[in-house]
Amino acid sequence: MRDAPEGKPEGGEGAALRATLVERSCGVLCETALAAMVVLISAEVVLRQFHYSLEIVDELGGYLLAALTFLSLPVALAGGAYHHVEYLQQQLGVRGRAVSGIVFTLLSLTFCMLLAWQLWRLVTRSYSAGVIAPTVLGTPLWIPQSAMLIGTGALIFSLARVLVNQSRRLVRERGDA
Repeated sequence: MRDAPEGKPEGGEGAALRATLVERSCGVLCETALAAMVVLISAEVVLRQFHYSLEIVDELGGYLLAALTFLSLPVALAGGAYHHVEYLQQQLGVRGRAVSGIVFTLLSLTFCMLLAWQLWRLVTRSYSAGVIAPTVLGTPLWIPQSAMLIGTGALIFSLARVLVNQSRRLVRERGDA
């Protein structure tokens, strides 16, 4: 993952954050999940030419896709890949843009914390009840659900970093005014 472009403040509008171990680890896990999906699907395509199926590719592919989706969230945030409502931002002054960024980040952080709480409840209930998928593999569902919880937790960490950077920028701008 790339580092913050030179000349742009860390956590600024559209700027990338410097990736920490959390974002880099999520990136590696995403790359691994994507590679595993490619290998599994390719093997299934080849084997079907010989009238044979692994019969687990749909299940594993779904689990890997869910993991990839949640684990990619902090990677995208740190990479500056999320869009901004430029029209609205252009109508605001420097201070207004900083405040709107903080408000949006706080709302996002609140939503993610609620999501993480619900995912935690889901994972612990699945684990304690011994819930397994009604499939050939019989996967304990807490395993793929944990990837969603880990990705959300990593996003909370990254959003907290963004919030700290935005707050620092607002304080700096207030001191400059």
